[in-house]
Amino acid sequence: MVLGTLSLHGTPRVATWLRLAEDAQAGASTVVVDASSGSSKFTDEPPSTTSMTETFRGERVVISSSSRNWTGHEIVSVTAVAKVSSDEMDSRYRLTLSEPLLRAHLGPGDRYSFRRGLPGTELGILGDKSTVRVVGADVYTSNKQSLTGSLDVEELGAAIHVIRARFFRGISKEARACAAQKIQGQALISHVKFENCGQRRTSSCLKISGNYNRADIKVEKPYDGAESYVHDSIFVTNFGSAIDFVGKGMTVKNNFVFNTTSDDGAITMSGQHNPLVSNNIVFVKDDAQNYFHDIGSHGIKLSFQVGKTVSSYPEAKFLRNSVSGVQYTGIASSGIHHSSVNDPEIRRRLGNNIIHAVDFQGVKMMTGAYVGYTVYSVAGYGMLTYGGSQSIFASGNRIHDVNIGVTGWITAGSAFAHVCRSNIHLKVCSSFTTSYRFA
Repeated sequence: MVLGTLSLHGTPRVATWLRLAEDAQAGASTVVVDASSGSSKFTDEPPSTTSMTETFRGERVVISSSSRNWTGHEIVSVTAVAKVSSDEMDSRYRLTLSEPLLRAHLGPGDRYSFRRGLPGTELGILGDKSTVRVVGADVYTSNKQSLTGSLDVEELGAAIHVIRARFFRGISKEARACAAQKIQGQALISHVKFENCGQRRTSSCLKISGNYNRADIKVEKPYDGAESYVHDSIFVTNFGSAIDFVGKGMTVKNNFVFNTTSDDGAITMSGQHNPLVSNNIVFVKDDAQNYFHDIGSHGIKLSFQVGKTVSSYPEAKFLRNSVSGVQYTGIASSGIHHSSVNDPEIRRRLGNNIIHAVDFQGVKMMTGAYVGYTVYSVAGYGMLTYGGSQSIFASGNRIHDVNIGVTGWITAGSAFAHVCRSNIHLKVCSSFTTSYRFA
């Protein structure tokens, strides 16, 4: 438990994850990646071959599923890195793999493809060469094993809580005043690998609570003050949420999260003014599922305050995140108030999130406006709402290869509207208790 500032920083790398630039068929021993995609910082000019080699050679990587099979990801090692062409501005690199691929993994859909407009499949790094690692126990003690008669390696792990103390019982007034002048519950984390992290059903891997975490100042604006961040880090084998933040002032950016067992979100955030940008979440499985009561795995759980417009969150961003390989729900979010659906800011700061290879539902819409999602290769629902008397507006979303596209179970006093890419407008309003389903 940390009451002050937790500062962990490793050696920077080109990226924690990229996207495939070309299709890779089953049996292929190489893949081509776009070094300007994903979490890459090299968006203006490509990284050098030396930087790419330092980042990828000798690393294990995870290639996400390109199909409806939510367990269709593959783990392979990279043995060599080479630039695809002699053009200095070409950001494509060819990675040689330690073994042939078992399945096809697709690059971006071109304008003539039936996958037109869909991005390339994600490739994430497992961080075996990370210079700073936080590793939890992966086995029981012998005493615990003798008590239970079994060995469950998914039960225990490291758990880090970064919090702001609110009560100072049992200490003097002078000591309390001194403590109030400290920056409390601040996390500054970059380029770190967390492994076997979190405690099953009891604790997240990294839990941070605070409101800009300054106890010694009164801010003029609600989003001023000391901030926390977790960026360019890797979370492998997580129990509970990999990152769980409540409050405001937290930036979560460019992280790769793999293999999470949880009935919550692999990343869970609630509050305001919190940027959540360019994270890649792969393979999230249920712990103790009960879908009838909405209990099951989630890639991302994000909560905004109900009834607030996009202008109420001047620092909030929810952009370019990718979620795949989830057993239950890709992204569950309480949206910005539906009146913001035509505000251009909502597309600039709250859109372009990708969900695919989910077994049940891609996006769970709870209330508000949902704009700019890309959902594909989902065995169940693309976008689904089954809330109470709230208004939901979905606009400008791309849905491809799903069993049922957009579905609304509507109850008394609610409204549901979906604007398709062809500008077909569907709206349902009910004045009495009933339910509707639209495919």
